[in-house]
Amino acid sequence: MNFLVDGRAPNLPATAFSDLFTRLSWMMEDNGSEIEKVTREWLRTGDEYKAEVALNITEVAPADSMSELVNLMNDVADRFPSLRGVAQQWSARYVD
Repeated sequence: MNFLVDGRAPNLPATAFSDLFTRLSWMMEDNGSEIEKVTREWLRTGDEYKAEVALNITEVAPADSMSELVNLMNDVADRFPSLRGVAQQWSARYVD
């Protein structure tokens, strides 16, 4: 995943990778557990593009519990104000 994202074409939207990784999660023998692992890592790093990719992957959980998810999404929103809306959508899925 890192290889693909790091070697991306200029101006490629993050959602292009999100869609790809979402589809791949269903095709992998591990049912997406490696994709989930990388997604969680990306949400904790300082790379805004990778965080945006991770936030838009819909078939893997970015956290193990509701409280962990809410804390993580608050942290992402604080570090990357442009991603606040997507982070809040993740929190809303589990809080409501």
